[in-house]
Formats: sequence, C-alpha cells, structure tokens
Amino acid sequence: ELTDGDYYDIYIEVTDAAGNIDKTLSTGGGDFDDVKYDKTVPTISGVHSEETANSTFIQGQTVDFYAQFSEKVIFDNDVEITLKSNTSATVDVACHACTDRTDKAYFNWAVPDGAYSKYLDYSTRSALAGTITDIANNAYVVSNGLPAPASWGAVGSTNTPNSLASTSNASGGYITVDGDDPTGFSIASITPVGGNVVEHYINGTNTGQRIVVTLPDDET
Repeated sequence: ELTDGDYYDIYIEVTDAAGNIDKTLSTGGGDFDDVKYDKTVPTISGVHSEETANSTFIQGQTVDFYAQFSEKVIFDNDVEITLKSNTSATVDVACHACTDRTDKAYFNWAVPDGAYSKYLDYSTRSALAGTITDIANNAYVVSNGLPAPASWGAVGSTNTPNSLASTSNASGGYITVDGDDPTGFSIASITPVGGNVVEHYINGTNTGQRIVVTLPDDET
C-alpha cells in the first residue's frame, strides 16, 4: 500500500507475444522517477497582514494581506475573500496576486467610505471562495477552510492558526480601518475674548475667540 506523502520510482516493462522484454521506458529518470503519492488536501495555516503592526488605514488607503497555504497550489480566476467592513456589512475582495505553484494568495483592499473595524477580519471560516487545488489536484475545501475569525470589534485569537485580526499575526499585530466620516458635531458657542467684549460681534479690541464644539459620545 502506498503511503501518503512518500515518493516512488515507477518501473515499466513491456513484453511482446514472443516474450521479448523492453525496459527502456523506465530508464533515464524523467517522469517515472521520484513520483509523489499525494492525497492530502491543501489547507490554510493563517491569514496575515503585510502592514506595520497595529496600523490604521483611512478612506482611500490600501490594506495588503495574504492567505498562507500548507503547500503550493493552483488557482482559478475567481478567488476572493469576504471581509467584515463594518458592524454588519461585508465586502468581497478579489485576489490581487494568485500565482500558480505558490503557497500564498495575496489581496489588497482600498478602504471605502463608511468602512470601520478596529480589528479587520474576514466574515466566516468559509470566506475564501474559489477553486484551489494542489499540484496533485487535491481540492482546497472552502467550507470552514479558514481559521475562526474574531467577533466584530474584538481582537483575534493568539492561537495558531491565526485569523487576520490576531495579535499573533505574521506582522505582529492587527489592522484598523476607518473610512467612517465623523458626524454629529455642532458648534455650541463662539465668544470673543479680550478687550471690549460685545455679544455676537468681533471688534478691534478683541484678542481672540473661544469656540465650543459639542462632540458626539461615540467619536474619538
């Protein structure tokens, strides 16, 4: 019985009706020597940031990250990952560089208006979609193929394998995205200071203005 992961040499003998034997097909190495028996499906050991640890990205800036496979794989043209871009919103991000016979799928995402996440992560364990196989044509299993993502607003697990929100990421930390414009601000009052203060007027004796702005509770 063959053992998964082992390599084998294949020898071929051709015998004609007269009993003559030809063994030349097995000589000279090539495709018949050192053949790997592989029935193990490729898996993902983690999704990692390429950015400086704990960086923050605002609207229009691009976040780079990658999925790390257990072995070299072959990709189709429709590989994508679904990110949690806000509390209940998701966005599909197409693979930026998925090169056949490599072990990484690279993604980049330009932060859009309205996106916000303290700890950017993908949506579910099945968030990476597409047809991906190893060199032996064993297929990556999309269903629950990724490490468990963190809950929105929470840092990821420090255990291996890691999700994108993990502090044990390849870069050493998580990614924060903030494309959410601040709202709810209001000017409470504008008061001249110094000199002869007259309400609702600024005159030549005033040395400045005191402006009071009301901040919403959830803005920092």
